[in-house]
Amino acid sequence: MSRRLSGRLFLLLLLAASMRSAAGETIQLERNQHGTYTISVQINGALVLPFVLDTGASLVVIPEDVFRTLTRTGTVTKNDFIGTGTAMLADGSEHASDSYVLHEVRVGDHIVRNVVASVVPVNGAALLGQSFLSKLPAWSIDNTRQALVIADGAGATQSTPAASTTTPVSPALSQYGAIAGTRVPANAAGV
Repeated sequence: MSRRLSGRLFLLLLLAASMRSAAGETIQLERNQHGTYTISVQINGALVLPFVLDTGASLVVIPEDVFRTLTRTGTVTKNDFIGTGTAMLADGSEHASDSYVLHEVRVGDHIVRNVVASVVPVNGAALLGQSFLSKLPAWSIDNTRQALVIADGAGATQSTPAASTTTPVSPALSQYGAIAGTRVPANAAGV
């Protein structure tokens, strides 16, 4: 192979590799029986379960039974507790809700560290909200392919959780009593 041809082949391979990274990752979404998108999420490297992709939820939300499993495995401890806030359900009612820092939340090949999550009663839905999504470099939902598209780039980890405000959830979840938003205590920013 000539030196000129091998140089061109190298440039072509380099160009192909850079085009792949610019495209990011596409993760297939599933529709549950209620018509909402769900996605497989790994928490603290210990547990994988389906979450409702809820772009209107201010925080990641985990049911109490999932939280208990994480504490039994030692991946969430009392040191991860950041306070009790007020969770507003989709029906408008408000309830006390404990908030914790999840050290690692993984969707596909993307890992976000130090994600604030609210713990809800066992019958609540697991929600993938803005405390995870806002830390991604860029993302979108491809409705045609029913996929979450995550752009590659730096910045997918943020070490200090930011305080959040109450944000309404999508109307599709209101009939299931899912968390609409959570007010995180002001001292949560100091984690």
